[in-house]
Amino acid sequence: MVESNIIDKVYALITAYHEGKLGGEKMPEDENPALDKGSKDKFNGFSARPY
Repeated sequence: MVESNIIDKVYALITAYHEGKLGGEKMPEDENPALDKGSKDKFNGFSARPY
């Protein structure tokens, strides 16, 4: 059945995640550069388009 194939793939992904096979755990957008709150560099780091 197709449903059991999907479930097998989900379990394979979960296993790969727990074994660290999917890459880093932190996404770039979760990394805070710890700049001053009023800093233009901080704004540019978190905006879609730097000014």
